[in-house]
Amino acid sequence: MSSLAQEESRSISENVTWGQRKRFADGKVSMPYGSFLGYKKGADGRPEVVPDEAEIIKRIYREFLLGMTYNGIAKSLMADKIKSPRGKDIWRSTTIKSILQNEKYKGDALLQKRFTVDFLTKKQKVNEGEIPQYYVENSHEGIVSDEIFEMAQHEIKRREEMKISGSSKNFFSGRIICECCGEAYTRKVWHSTTKYRRYIWQCGKKYAGSEPCSTPHLTEEEIIAGFENMAKKIMLQRESIIKLCRETLAQVLDTDDDKEKVKQLEIELDQDYIELGQQLRIIGKSEDEKNESYNKALAAYEKKTQSLAELKEIIADKDKRRFNALQFADRLDEITDIKFSEELWCSLVDYVSVPEGDEKKLIFHLRSGISKEILLS
Repeated sequence: MSSLAQEESRSISENVTWGQRKRFADGKVSMPYGSFLGYKKGADGRPEVVPDEAEIIKRIYREFLLGMTYNGIAKSLMADKIKSPRGKDIWRSTTIKSILQNEKYKGDALLQKRFTVDFLTKKQKVNEGEIPQYYVENSHEGIVSDEIFEMAQHEIKRREEMKISGSSKNFFSGRIICECCGEAYTRKVWHSTTKYRRYIWQCGKKYAGSEPCSTPHLTEEEIIAGFENMAKKIMLQRESIIKLCRETLAQVLDTDDDKEKVKQLEIELDQDYIELGQQLRIIGKSEDEKNESYNKALAAYEKKTQSLAELKEIIADKDKRRFNALQFADRLDEITDIKFSEELWCSLVDYVSVPEGDEKKLIFHLRSGISKEILLS
């Protein structure tokens, strides 16, 4: 009986799997609605936006692009008593990152990300090419725009390259950079077992080389004092900085022309692809001249594809910098108190570099693209 039951279970599982894969191939999108924030199953069976939940998603993207860490966003949501996608009180940094990387929030869908490997245990694994995946554009209504989503991906990549930890509980992590070696400062404890115990920040690889980095260590009090001093200085220039961000920078970083170039390149590539296919069908193995012509066309196609990828990267970078400049101006316009806070730090500061030398100096690289050097007393 057990073998019959097992065979029946296998048959049912295979039928279900076939049905799911057929739906994926047809571009039909489904979601785990019970644990997927922002959408519910609509009357037509397609994903339907839940307005209140969509505002939470927009908030997560907005706070991330304003400089907050995954952990910082999670804390802000819990402080406002907002439930997680599974209806829990606790938000995890991994959940925040997952939301930021999920293409469904811009209205697209990558289907068959995971698949079942064992019909009895229902064990699943990440699809790493074992079975086909399908990417469906505009499969349903998005919650964030393509531009916002791409800016978030660009920012995730940038932070990873700068080794800014998204799950760190300290907002200085990864944002203070040693100018001697380029490594991030890390938090350390001095005199941990005595009454003189205190936290300091120093280059994470200060003693990794043959000679130690000559950049100084910093106390958290010094970093905060430097920040408040910097904030005081930019407040004195508030009107001119706001004008610079809203007019000059916004104009310089405009991407309308670049986006038109992308559209034109995509049209050309579609046509080139068709022509390559036609050439391939008529080429004979012994026809060296035709093969040479095809190879040249293929090389040109690949070069154009690379140009398109580079242009899209430039657009994402410009869009992000423009967004930062405008958000920086808005935040600067509404500041009434320059007292240090995590929110103010994240909304104004991109990162801080620490120069070499006997004098303690901090160079604040602001999210507007402006830099301010502060001498610590």
